[in-house]
Amino acid sequence: MLHDIYQNHMQTYYPEFYNANHITQKLKNTLEAHFGDNLEFWHQQQKCKSELVFSAKIDIGEAVELAFDYVHLKVRCWRMQLQYFGATSKMLSPLLVTCCGHHLLNI
Repeated sequence: MLHDIYQNHMQTYYPEFYNANHITQKLKNTLEAHFGDNLEFWHQQQKCKSELVFSAKIDIGEAVELAFDYVHLKVRCWRMQLQYFGATSKMLSPLLVTCCGHHLLNI
């Protein structure tokens, strides 16, 4: 997700430097070089490629809680959009929010 945000930002504001083939590891290396010990990168599981990126000033529990709250908020927004457009979960079934292959919730 962070890489997507970075790519969108570059494409919008610096199109002359945008690189569609930019890799996530390069962004991570840049962030580590710029922020040093002020950022933490945490893997949930070995098989999961995604990392949680957060300030080193907060503990891992708080970072995980904030990430979970963010996912919960996104799901609520999706549900509201479904209701607004008159769609039902059966029409989109099964639409699942997943993290590292684990189903978090059905919507």
